[in-house]
Amino acid sequence: MPKKPPAKKSKQGKGTWNRATVTVAFQPADGSAQAKGAATMVFQPSYDDASWHYGGDFPSSLPDRAGGTHIGMFAAWMWLNGLESETARRECQKELKLLRGRKGTPGVFVMNVLDGKIIAADFSEEGNAFLKAYYQEEKKSELGQFLDDYADVHKDSALPTLYHVEDSWENYDRLAKVIDRRYRDWKRRTEYRPPRRR
Repeated sequence: MPKKPPAKKSKQGKGTWNRATVTVAFQPADGSAQAKGAATMVFQPSYDDASWHYGGDFPSSLPDRAGGTHIGMFAAWMWLNGLESETARRECQKELKLLRGRKGTPGVFVMNVLDGKIIAADFSEEGNAFLKAYYQEEKKSELGQFLDDYADVHKDSALPTLYHVEDSWENYDRLAKVIDRRYRDWKRRTEYRPPRRR
């Protein structure tokens, strides 16, 4: 898969969960506190987005959703292992129940619930820390070890590209074993402790 190209406007519809939750407040020029009811801008950068993949060097024979299969498998693993955010857990109870019951595939989950992308608001603090260490190279705008593992799991499949990986629970299960191991190794290596609340 290519390096992350410039962001494009997403072709897919709005996901079922409106998760743009990072608020940037505009402070008055005089330095005083923000005025009551002042405008705010909401922005949430994506770690990965299916539209980055199906734009550009993407097989024309595949549907756009194939650009999100790898994203869906990672997001499903995170949510199924309790690394979703508290807000996501509260607001997406129905979707999480369907995911646990394997109703629909991981790719369908990411496209329909998460609008084809994964962002910080999708995951807990621990989930974001693991994602940054494993899924994304922190100092680069490239995908990290996860993509190598994804390729290794499917190397014997004789597929023309990784975009041809079938969005199935069977493929998820094969990949989940690797993610399980990476997560255990990461926890042991970092001895992750959630930040103290004050």
